[in-house]
Amino acid sequence: MAHLALVVDDDPDRRERFLTSVRHLFGEFPGAAIAEVCHGPCACIWVVGPRAPVSLHRDADGFALLVGYAIDEDGRHVAAADIAAGWRDPSSAARMHDGYHVAVAWHERLGLAAGVDPLGLFPFQHAALGSGGCGPLVAATTPEALRCHPAFPSRIDRRGLAGIL
Repeated sequence: MAHLALVVDDDPDRRERFLTSVRHLFGEFPGAAIAEVCHGPCACIWVVGPRAPVSLHRDADGFALLVGYAIDEDGRHVAAADIAAGWRDPSSAARMHDGYHVAVAWHERLGLAAGVDPLGLFPFQHAALGSGGCGPLVAATTPEALRCHPAFPSRIDRRGLAGIL
């Protein structure tokens, strides 16, 4: 079992209210460990079971997090630092890593990159809040965590509901 939630929000008060709500949500998993990392306007919090694989890389410019197993084309397990280096290198071709994982990387100048296993088995949703593309961004492995952001519009999407039904 593993979940993560991430926010990019310039408002420190909203960011902290989001983290507090997600801590409460993730605290409902008995025996799980909750951890978090923050850098500038980006904050990421995750909860994992006692044996879940987690790789965290931090540097002066940001951080990278890998939850699960990512395997390169040579069959080697990669770490968060490897994924961040590949994503940050403009000359690097996009790489797909096999396995079952979700990874996020934040860089203060380059912004946010995120990805999941090639088949998308690890669920990951995101929502841009506000208008004009300059509002907060939230992303999570569970839709319930998206609702923890104070600016997330909590309303019924009638078209979406009709499509499901």
